[in-house]
Amino acid sequence: MEIGRENKFALAAILVLPVFASVYYALAMPVSFDEAWTFLNFTQKGFAESVTHYPAPNNHVLHSLVTNVTYYIPFLSDLMKLRLPSIFISLASLLLLYRFVSKHFDIKTALVVVGVSSVFFLNIYYSYMSRGYSLVSLCFIAALYSAFNIVKADNEKRNWMYFSAFSIIGFFTMPSFLYPFITLNFFILVSRHKNLRLQVISTAITGICVLLLYLPIICHDGIMAIIHNRYVTPIGFAATATGLFPYFGNAITEITGIHWAIIVLLLIVGVGFLYKSKEKLLLSFALIMILSPVILLLVHRLLPFSRVFNYYSVVFILLIVLPYRSLLQKTGLKAIIVLILLLQGLFVFNFNSKIEAYEDKDLAINITASKVIPKIIGDYRYLFNFVLLESNLEFELVSKGYKNYSIKSVGIPNMSTDTISGYDFIIINTEFDQTKNSKVFYATPYYNIYKKSQGN
Repeated sequence: MEIGRENKFALAAILVLPVFASVYYALAMPVSFDEAWTFLNFTQKGFAESVTHYPAPNNHVLHSLVTNVTYYIPFLSDLMKLRLPSIFISLASLLLLYRFVSKHFDIKTALVVVGVSSVFFLNIYYSYMSRGYSLVSLCFIAALYSAFNIVKADNEKRNWMYFSAFSIIGFFTMPSFLYPFITLNFFILVSRHKNLRLQVISTAITGICVLLLYLPIICHDGIMAIIHNRYVTPIGFAATATGLFPYFGNAITEITGIHWAIIVLLLIVGVGFLYKSKEKLLLSFALIMILSPVILLLVHRLLPFSRVFNYYSVVFILLIVLPYRSLLQKTGLKAIIVLILLLQGLFVFNFNSKIEAYEDKDLAINITASKVIPKIIGDYRYLFNFVLLESNLEFELVSKGYKNYSIKSVGIPNMSTDTISGYDFIIINTEFDQTKNSKVFYATPYYNIYKKSQGN
């Protein structure tokens, strides 16, 4: 598909702010706990560790492998080496999304979909954060593109090949790609049930390839490390069912950055228009995408982190915008660009106003940590008790070249620093801190830091 000069300019114009935000926050935001943990456990340890070890879902395997490569890029900080893949993958996702929507719908719709989805809260966040979610988004868009190619009477083997290939990449990034994979397969099945033979072959090839890719981990840690770790342990049907409404409300708000009720209202209106216009393919797509998370979670009996469904940022904006395609065609391109830029400005402002609180919501391990660490960093002896600050601190120690530090982490309820010696800094979870006499060096709502005199 050839893109005219005017449309290229329009696409470039709406990408400026998202790309700028991605690079700016990559440079401005301190390392997060998950990034630090990935760096310490996989990035600096090399390929073998990344493909054989799965101590927790923090190992987004393919992403870890990519950071094993970018770790050796010269002249960049360790943090930028970690974040660089997400920046480029995020940009590639937006370009692919534009190509998908412009091919199957039209260019103006594509501009709106790309322009708005790019500045949803979690899309900005994972456009720089060194995690695998940008890869998952890219794979979902590619698989969705292939699915539409398949169902729109283009049942060529190459489209099935692309669908399988990007599904395999998505699975190798994280196992939770199972959710979009099942959803898109059901969409294909409902829309083009005559494809069943090729669909079965595609699914079998995907499953075999994924099994082979995870085989080193299965041999090293066992398959239960992947499918039954504590983060994916079922909580029961009743608990899942009663928690679905607040879960999806919080998830929609977190993904988009605006109140869930606004998104739900826009989705209801959009689906209503699709029903009224009798666009059967799009209506079936909408209903399948809306209902599948509910069904999948009830079957799985689990309420995962909201970010697992971040690929729905594309689904939300598609279902909201598609019913207004005819109106967009009557609107001038310049007016559409101006509207997109205004919306982008509002979303980026919203992100900027919320990101510090969002980063510090879990036990003060990111923003607060970045303020604490400069006060305690050095070749010191550290003792941690039930505190996650450890990974962020060690990342900074390694990045800044400290060699002679020591870190010990314990889990001892009711610890007191009054009787502890042999450490320069002792960091204790406030819940377990029984210290009476020692003075707190630095306090947060979650942990206290004590500075012991040298030689104690």
